[in-house]
Amino acid sequence: VTSANRHGEPAATSAAEVVAAFGPELLVLDGGTRASTAPSTVVDLTGPCPRILRAGPISAADLGAEA
Repeated sequence: VTSANRHGEPAATSAAEVVAAFGPELLVLDGGTRASTAPSTVVDLTGPCPRILRAGPISAADLGAEA
């Protein structure tokens, strides 16, 4: 998996594509169009502390989250 996308769908390479795939209620941090194929960082914010679901270029330490 290289980016935020639904199974079988092409990888989203921009914040707009992520919102189009998952809906506007999803919090998306827009760092610009992805040029890399490295996995994106996915964070669960539904609990009392952020939790990394998938590690990517932004680390847990960068976010102050629990891995």
